[in-house]
Amino acid sequence: MIKDLLSTNSLMLQQYNFPFIELETVIFFEWLIVKKYSFRKKKIDNYDFFYSSKRATNETGIKRRKLEKVISILREDFEIIQTKIDGNPKVTHFALNFENIVSREFIKYLYKEQYRISAFKEWQNFKRLIELNDSHKPGINHSLPNTESFDEFMDNFQDGEDYRPNNDIGTPF
Repeated sequence: MIKDLLSTNSLMLQQYNFPFIELETVIFFEWLIVKKYSFRKKKIDNYDFFYSSKRATNETGIKRRKLEKVISILREDFEIIQTKIDGNPKVTHFALNFENIVSREFIKYLYKEQYRISAFKEWQNFKRLIELNDSHKPGINHSLPNTESFDEFMDNFQDGEDYRPNNDIGTPF
């Protein structure tokens, strides 16, 4: 639920560029990242995951029309997501574009000036880990430099292990 999403990331809300970005966009963006990780092993036709609009509105607390506007901004203005509506019942399939998430334009839009450099570095690291996970093939040892797999890394990160060298408060994921 949304309270779980924000309760773990409430300190990082100070990083966002709120005069230029709406809270609903931040909430949905965070939700997308959580879902990308949650569905990391279930990619379908180059889409990371699928969700019904009703369930997305229930989980984020964003009304349907506002959610459509936020999706449109992220899809058309910044091209950080691709969507398609498919299936019976109709669900929206989402694919995240990390090349555009780590772009200067999106980072500048999303974060306050004092947080942009650290956010950019953190997103670069997260992008590398996602690519490592996406490139994983059974029988091939794809590991991080310290021989820790992506799944072990994320499990440790969720357990409170702090991998960041400068120990800044908050992360964009």
